[in-house]
Amino acid sequence: MTEDDKAPIGNPPEASAASPKLDDDLDFGRMALQFFLIPAFVVALCVGVFVFFAWLVSDEKTGVDYLNEVRAGSASRRWQAAFELSKIITMDDEKRRMEGLVREMVLAFAEAEKDDPRVRHYLALSLGHLADAAAVPALVGALGDHEPSTRLYSAWALGSIGDLRALDPVLALVGDNDVGVRKMAVYALGALGDDQAIPRLQVALSDPERDVSWNAAIALAQLHDASGEAQLLQMLDEPFLEGLTNMDGSQKLLATQSAIQAAALVGGETLTAKLQEVADAHANLVLREEALSALAALAEVENTHVVAEP
Repeated sequence: MTEDDKAPIGNPPEASAASPKLDDDLDFGRMALQFFLIPAFVVALCVGVFVFFAWLVSDEKTGVDYLNEVRAGSASRRWQAAFELSKIITMDDEKRRMEGLVREMVLAFAEAEKDDPRVRHYLALSLGHLADAAAVPALVGALGDHEPSTRLYSAWALGSIGDLRALDPVLALVGDNDVGVRKMAVYALGALGDDQAIPRLQVALSDPERDVSWNAAIALAQLHDASGEAQLLQMLDEPFLEGLTNMDGSQKLLATQSAIQAAALVGGETLTAKLQEVADAHANLVLREEALSALAALAEVENTHVVAEP
């Protein structure tokens, strides 16, 4: 199994809403013309504002600062510091800076067991982004936490790290009482990428909650097991999804995209025919393009197998 095959389909839990993006579509000629036309004092003012904000940015806290606040800050500040850390640790510079402090982060995670649960939620996110195996024992221990969200975030982090010491503990979570935890458990099993999870994931296909069943089908596809074909066909069925009133448009889009990626991993006559249907007639042009790409990938695999035969 390649590293690409092991990569989880879908998205991890979000620490926050996306930040506003800078507009990258400004035309240089138009921008230059504006600088020539606007009065000089406005330009000076703009430069002054730029310098001021540059000074503010230079004084921003680092991940180390936030970690210190997590460990020594006030009760109301600790979870906020953990939240800020989970946001900035995805940036390359901060990630490199924090890689040498994993053990300190693990210690902070353990110390926060009786703290506001949000502290451990956001620290688990940060540990998952760092993907250091030193965090595995603490995260495995947190799978037994009484707080469902702590179990959920810890399961995601363990899937992100990919250490198979987490396999059996995460397998046990597939029977959790909390729907969100069960859904994250099957997601993490797909990310861990070990075939030993297949029997338990096949059982999860019958979970009464559709989200758990669908995520189990995707996880099985990542393990190149087509047992979840019926679930994937549902996710690729545009009329079926349109009839689901408890899902919004973005959720339906994500479900179809995930199913397209999963179908490309397992193939088969029925799924391939459904991908062709999506490529030919789906109302969403982006999904049509993604289905075409999946069909091309399946055809390439098929051609490779034909060439390899003696």
